[in-house]
Amino acid sequence: MKRTLTTLLLTVLFAGFSASTALAQGKIGFVKLRSLFDGYYKTKLADAKIKERAGELDKDMEDLTNRYKALEQEQKDAAQGAEDLAASKEERDRRRAVAEAKLIDMKQLEAEIVKYRRQAEVTLREQQTRMRSRVLDEIQAEIDAQAKAGGYFLIINKDAEDRNETKLIMFHSGENDLTESVLGRLNAGAPATLEAVSEPKP
Repeated sequence: MKRTLTTLLLTVLFAGFSASTALAQGKIGFVKLRSLFDGYYKTKLADAKIKERAGELDKDMEDLTNRYKALEQEQKDAAQGAEDLAASKEERDRRRAVAEAKLIDMKQLEAEIVKYRRQAEVTLREQQTRMRSRVLDEIQAEIDAQAKAGGYFLIINKDAEDRNETKLIMFHSGENDLTESVLGRLNAGAPATLEAVSEPKP
């Protein structure tokens, strides 16, 4: 047991020594990831695509809602007609049957609307997650490239916060901040207008 504790202590001390050596030999850099994400032109392009898709889904939802309102009015008219004593019994029965059929159609369309709304939310959420992941991967790749080229052994996200939304980096002198450099490289291929670029297929 004593030998095990001694071995563990030596391991910890060696790890601390290795970390100190790395700190002495390498450089630490910083980036503001939120600024990179918001400033990257592909983020703006992704946001435009999501808004476009949301608009299409809203239009489909509006069409479904209008169909429901039309059915609702038809059902109401048929139900009122079934109570019209001026009409023959056969005609009242026919109108009553129409009203019942319209009511069934309304129930089915109502279920369809609820299903469509849920699916639309899932579709937008998945598209947003996919685009966010793609953008972050490209940002990470550029950070990696500049870190290796500049001899940095560690790059820290200055925007990082803990679970209490408290800044992890309480002070930074501003030195070795690669944000502008990384963002400049990322936006080097930006089109004159975002509309000129189409979203790459997943």
